[in-house]
This record gives sequence, structure tokens and C-alpha cells, in this order.
Amino acid sequence: MERPVTAQLHIMPETPTTYRVLYLRRDQSGATAVLPWRIYDQATLRRFLQHFAPRGAIEQILTGVAAGNAQVLDLGAMDAEHIAHVLRHYVPGPIPPGPA
Repeated sequence: MERPVTAQLHIMPETPTTYRVLYLRRDQSGATAVLPWRIYDQATLRRFLQHFAPRGAIEQILTGVAAGNAQVLDLGAMDAEHIAHVLRHYVPGPIPPGPA
């Protein structure tokens, strides 16, 4: 059963080969979740983004993060299970909590 959620990906460079990705979603009830992740190389980030964005948007995101800028990809309304499946496939684990 599809569970549409409104979602965004916030992508920012952490090191030259590591990207911090925040997945923000809001479900139909209005509940919001924020899940932080790391992706460890540009090729993996590119493959990850191919599930959510057209090629031109992917190139723009990669160029932006290579320049040191955070990028936001609005996923619109997508099925929560599809998003979770892609995250589990490409993202090795959650970002450990940092200093407040």
C-alpha cells in the first residue's frame, strides 16, 4: 500500500569525498521526521540521486556540493517505502550525533 509523504533531501559536503544527507519528510498527518546520513563518494551520490532527480538536476547538485554549497532536492510527494528502500540500498548508516 502506498504511503505518500512530502520529502526533501538536503545534501552538503562534509569532506571532499563524504556528503552529509538529511532526509526530511512530512506525512499526511503532518508529522515530520529528519534522518541524517552520510554517502561516501561522488559516484555513489550520483547513483543515489538518479532515483529521485532528472539528470540536469543531478549535475546541478553535484556541481553545487563540489563548490562547497548545500543543495536541496524537493522530492515532492513520493511513496515512503520507495524512499526507504533507496536509502537502505545506498546509505551505509546514520550519522553519529555530533556536538550540540
